[in-house]
Amino acid sequence: MPGVTSAAAPPPGPDPLGDKVAALEARGQAWLDRAADAVDGTKRVPVEAVLTLMEEGRALPINLKDELEELGERCEVYCLCKSAYDALRPMISCDHCEGWFHYECCGMRPPGDEDPEDAEASFKCPPCCQASGAEYAPLRPAVAAAAAAAAAA
Repeated sequence: MPGVTSAAAPPPGPDPLGDKVAALEARGQAWLDRAADAVDGTKRVPVEAVLTLMEEGRALPINLKDELEELGERCEVYCLCKSAYDALRPMISCDHCEGWFHYECCGMRPPGDEDPEDAEASFKCPPCCQASGAEYAPLRPAVAAAAAAAAAA
């Protein structure tokens, strides 16, 4: 099959059906290993490569529903920066559009242990503010943004 990396199949044995199953298992395991690398947040696998991997997975004659769903989530883009989910970059959800945004992209710092939890707080992302004609105001301004605001006052 074009574009599919095949794992080395074991030498043929006395059972042709068993050999076919073993070869399929090796091919499936090679795909799962590549899928695990693509989902791992520490590896920078391009979205195009993940989409190709998903096509290869759909072509395998085995059930990979959960793995394909996880890869599909890896291809979704979020935030103002239009990047894929990265577990190492904290995000906040807009209470108006329910989109996800990196704190840093919105000029905010993520909550720390010293920050009290405010159940009444509501985050409105920059695009929602712009659409409603409201001025964007970060919940917890990043240190540099807070210093600049204090200097301007």
